[in-house]
Amino acid sequence: MADTQPVEPFAVQAAPHLIIAPAWTDPQTGAVYVHESLEVAIAPWAVEAHISPPRVSESFGDVDSWAQYVNVYASDGEGDNRPLITWSEKGLRAVLDYHAVDREPNRCQWVAEHPFTLSPVWRKWATLANGSPRSQREVLEAFEDLGADIVAPTAADLVALVRTLRATSMASADTELRPDGTTRVSYVKNQTVNAGELVLPPTLTIAIPVLKGHAEYDEDGKASPVLYRLEVRLRVSVGDDARLAFRLSLPDAERVLEAVYADRVQAARLALGGDFSILRATA
Repeated sequence: MADTQPVEPFAVQAAPHLIIAPAWTDPQTGAVYVHESLEVAIAPWAVEAHISPPRVSESFGDVDSWAQYVNVYASDGEGDNRPLITWSEKGLRAVLDYHAVDREPNRCQWVAEHPFTLSPVWRKWATLANGSPRSQREVLEAFEDLGADIVAPTAADLVALVRTLRATSMASADTELRPDGTTRVSYVKNQTVNAGELVLPPTLTIAIPVLKGHAEYDEDGKASPVLYRLEVRLRVSVGDDARLAFRLSLPDAERVLEAVYADRVQAARLALGGDFSILRATA
């Protein structure tokens, strides 16, 4: 019986040998055979049939869609594939292939997210009410464009009031020659805002949606955005050029945002059920 030994191809042998390559790959099927009678080590088409671990990041527009996806593709929270679910001001996040309980490593590349995206209306009011001085024209145009969001006073009354405001600026100086030869100059400036019999309110109330995708449904299944009431503080001053300067701010913005985030996280807990826990993550 011939003695077969695996050797490197093209190796120089001092004695006659039956040379068989240590492995051979079928060029058509991709099957791999290794020495000892060329037994099959990789089945035909096995390489093409291999499915790599999942690597995907899904983003959802509302809590219900995100929770339904997590419930379908995650385990019950007690198995080896326990997901890691967290929330922060950025939104909800679930890693479905997180490390197993028995320390078996997973790739952590299968992620489902629901970002907390601010609504366009919130962004417009936050830009308008950022404390920067704005001209009378800018405020009038903003109140006209965003009038549907103003609850009190009515948008029509507020626009009419801003239109009637007029600014006046007067200055007077008084000089006094002192016995020591120095001169004292006294400067008095008087700035007033005239609005006839109208009174400018210190605040106005708006009702706007905070997050995109945050909606409530009626009995017919029709969705409508959830509105939150906010106070907009309004201050008016007169500049050196006798022009009005309006400063608007949202003093309760952070408190309202925290309340909205807490509401969305609680909704996620109810939608997921008691088998999952949602951890607080940093931003």
